[in-house]
Order: sequence, then structure tokens, then C-alpha cells
Amino acid sequence: MPTPIRKGPTRKGLVPLALALVLPLLPLPALAQPAPPTVTVSEPVRRNITEWEEHIARLEPSARVELRARVSG
Repeated sequence: MPTPIRKGPTRKGLVPLALALVLPLLPLPALAQPAPPTVTVSEPVRRNITEWEEHIARLEPSARVELRARVSG
């Protein structure tokens, strides 16, 4: 019995291939990025700043630790 000639798979394979090659070239408005937001910009103010830091604190350990030598000498 002779084998039948198949023409369908070639055509079925060419349609998705053609779509995959053509679709990225088409402009899609849904994927377009929106315009950047409008922002206001102000000029920086120049003035002298006095650098001063004052730290008032009492330093105390949170726990006590005993250090003991484990070897003699």
C-alpha cells in the first residue's frame, strides 16, 4: 500500500511561522509607553550650615561577660 502524500502539516506550520515573523513588526498602541509625568523643579537655596552634633548618653553594656583562660600558664 503506498503512503499518502501529506500537504497539510507544511501549510499548518507556515501560518504560525509567518505570524511570528510579522506580528513583532506591527505597531501596537496598547504596548506603547505613556508620556512621562510633568514635574516642577525648584532652584536650590544656598545658605551656610553650621555642623554641630551633641550626643548625651550613658554607655553601659547590655550584659556582663566573664573571660576565663582555659589553659594554665
